[in-house]
Amino acid sequence: MKKVILLLILITQKLLSQEIIYNEDFSTNNNKWFSNETADYFIGISNEKYVMSSKNGNWYYSTKPINIDTKKDFTIEASVSKISGTDNYFYGLMIGASFKTPNPFYLCGITGNGECAFSKKDANNLPDLIHGTNLNCINKYNSKNELCLKKINNEYIFYINNTKVGSCPFDDFFDNHIGFVIFSGDKTLKVEFDDFKISYNTPKIESQIPFRKPESDEVKNNAAKTEINITGKNYALIIGNNAYQDPAISTLSEPINDATKLYNVLTTKYTFETQNVMLLKDASYVQMIEAFDKLSNKITPNDNLLVFYAGHGWWDETKNLGYWLPIDAKQSSTAFWIANSRISDYMSSINSKHTLLIADACFSGSIFKTRSAFADAQPAINKLYELPSKKAMTSGNLKEVPDKSMFLHFLVKKLTENNEKYLSSDVLFSSFRQAVLNNSPTEPQYGTIQNAGDEGGEFIFIKK
Repeated sequence: MKKVILLLILITQKLLSQEIIYNEDFSTNNNKWFSNETADYFIGISNEKYVMSSKNGNWYYSTKPINIDTKKDFTIEASVSKISGTDNYFYGLMIGASFKTPNPFYLCGITGNGECAFSKKDANNLPDLIHGTNLNCINKYNSKNELCLKKINNEYIFYINNTKVGSCPFDDFFDNHIGFVIFSGDKTLKVEFDDFKISYNTPKIESQIPFRKPESDEVKNNAAKTEINITGKNYALIIGNNAYQDPAISTLSEPINDATKLYNVLTTKYTFETQNVMLLKDASYVQMIEAFDKLSNKITPNDNLLVFYAGHGWWDETKNLGYWLPIDAKQSSTAFWIANSRISDYMSSINSKHTLLIADACFSGSIFKTRSAFADAQPAINKLYELPSKKAMTSGNLKEVPDKSMFLHFLVKKLTENNEKYLSSDVLFSSFRQAVLNNSPTEPQYGTIQNAGDEGGEFIFIKK
């Protein structure tokens, strides 16, 4: 059991746009990735990850034909998690492969002991174009890493966990096959791949500042197009639960502090008026339900809602159901537990324009319908605001999270330091996700709340 859950509604602005070519989270196998198991290997989707396992050594790959216009700048990225086996051999991406003799390809990946390479196989040679050893940016051994290869102008640039590890001159692909590879020598090796995305890089979009020195009418008109027509109000329900009444449920020290920090930044920096923000400390079951009921009766289709919960959460594996725990919850009975499915029902029934759930509690990832951290290329900020949204951010998935929350620390830090007039929830999440991964054992998540009526918009934080 552990702590904090958040629910939020925001509006955002993309400063760097991408044209998505291919996006795969392996929640299904609609794209028909290779799947098979023998005495020597297993390759296939398991628990929404693409798994490659060498049981007796050797090397294995799995690719798909994906067409990329290599005259354009592009990005290929994926998360890779070594689950077990040797640390001395290579796993990662196979890129631009041809299956015509001599079967040339590029490889981009790492080893469990902290080495990396971007290599080009042509005929019988496999020289390293980029190579690094004992790199601090690599999470070693049985860990997760983010791999990213960018083509910018006439260079390949290799990133690991958002850190540049090297570059080399661009040379074109041999063919269009792209996917994953593992080498294990005569050892065993099991690796999971996820969040596989390929995109074209497009120029940065500069924000329009409405009060600069006088400009032409054309510039002023273009700037006005980025403004949002706000007709409703921002509401927030912020809950922090520390002191649990049942001796069998541990007391927490941080949720009320966390809730108060979020309350302060929202009401001082953003367009949340204090009369529209409820801050509940050590809330009981009845108080939490009554707060949701009050919001249901007050909020109109033009209003936005942010709900934050900090406190214990629980996951019932037998029922496949997550819960929030009010302070009068009892370990021996679920009578005063609030199921995530009920939270989803409230999110659906509260007739807001935008709603965002941020959860910094154990097992909070079960609220999601989708769990993508990064959205596809999006329209202008005013278009994002027009489309209704029901989004969630959580500090983890279906695991315990610490009482002292690095997730909330970096969330509040980014909200405090933000200088943009409009900040959307997906851009906010992207700005601090890596910092949480680097400083805590949890993996933050972002996605759509299950069955709540999301239509593709984003919650927008608007500065005062």
